[in-house]
Amino acid sequence: MQASGLIFVTIIALIAEFINISMTHIISKSAEKKTTEKFMKIVDQYKAKIDQMKKRNVILEGQREDDTNALYDAREKNKELEDQIKKIEASKTALQETIKQQKHIISNLEDLPGGSEVD
Repeated sequence: MQASGLIFVTIIALIAEFINISMTHIISKSAEKKTTEKFMKIVDQYKAKIDQMKKRNVILEGQREDDTNALYDAREKNKELEDQIKKIEASKTALQETIKQQKHIISNLEDLPGGSEVD
């Protein structure tokens, strides 16, 4: 009987160990699944952030292009205005020279006999 009892206890121990191994396997698979889901959620959040950043970069790139074009246009307009200022200054200088010459002529005429009776 002792031999059959020992075999019976061994069989029960083997069954218990099998159940223990099975439960450990099930629990580890469950933990792995939960961990995978948790990390996939985190990965998805980062993917969404990356997509938002890409969209924002596209928008900013467009704005940068618009700003660059506006800056170029402003510089061109500035060049045109500087050219106009130079022309106006040249005209001003020419007019000042003409006025100076006319004043000189008038002063010479006033110095003539008969003075300021210039018609």
